Amino acid sequence: MEQNFTPQDNTLFLLCLVVLTVISGLIVWFNIIGPLLRDIKYIKMEMSRSADETEFKYWKKELKTLYRRHLPIIGRFIK
Repeated sequence: MEQNFTPQDNTLFLLCLVVLTVISGLIVWFNIIGPLLRDIKYIKMEMSRSADETEFKYWKKELKTLYRRHLPIIGRFIK
C-alpha cells in the first residue's frame, strides 16, 4: 500500500509542530527562565540595598553561584 500525503496533511503536521514548539517554550519559560530571572532580580536588589562591602560581596557571590547553577556554560566564564 502506498500512502499519499495531501497538502492538508502537511498543514496539519506543521500546525501540530508549531503548537508543540509553543507549549515546550512556555514550559521552559515557567520552569527555568522565569524563576532564574526572578532570583537574579532579587539578588541585584539585595546588592543595591547592601549596607557594607561585606554584604555586597556576599550577594555578588550568591549571584555568581546562581549563574553557575542555572547556566553551566556561562558559569565557566565567570570568575
